[in-house]
Amino acid sequence: ARPRAGGMASAPDAAPSPHRVVEVKHGKRKVDIVVEGAATVAWLMDQIETETGVMRKHQKLLCKGKQLVATETVDAQCAFKNGKTTVMLLASAGGGGAPPPPPTAGQQALAASRKAKLE
Repeated sequence: ARPRAGGMASAPDAAPSPHRVVEVKHGKRKVDIVVEGAATVAWLMDQIETETGVMRKHQKLLCKGKQLVATETVDAQCAFKNGKTTVMLLASAGGGGAPPPPPTAGQQALAASRKAKLE
């Protein structure tokens, strides 16, 4: 049989797709973020902050059990299967995603006494 025009290399699944999806799991939530080209983890963290409200400094991203390095590309650290990979988002305390709890009476009194000392 004669190879088709363009040979095997032009098969759509042979070349990595420019659009890939990172599925971010945060607790029970799942957020899909489309990654293009050589996107860095820092870029991904910005997208996650927009989607989940968890600030970058509070994000800890894990892929295959390893913490991701912000300065490197997503591709270098996560294996995409069928154009998709899964990243776990662990948010440290105070990382957002939920409104901050109201201050307790003790915290309010402490803040008031500090303010009084400053005046």
